[in-house]
Amino acid sequence: MKKILWAIVATLGITLVMAVNAMAYLDPSAMTFIIQVFAGIAITCGAAFAIYRRRIMLFFKKRFGKKNTKQTFIDDDDEEDGTEA
Repeated sequence: MKKILWAIVATLGITLVMAVNAMAYLDPSAMTFIIQVFAGIAITCGAAFAIYRRRIMLFFKKRFGKKNTKQTFIDDDDEEDGTEA
């Protein structure tokens, strides 16, 4: 394990020491493309959340919801004829 960790650290160290500056131009349209990628990811996550919102809410209600200790019973006989007792 120590050999693998040492190899990773050595590789990163050599990479940082031997880095060469790149004389590159970043076009404004490239930045727009990057923004569009992040916007697409955000919209996709929002749509997935909207689709599965009910399942997510039920999961959290089951997991963290309050337990209903009171039970109420409805007398079905009173509802059949429409009169109240």
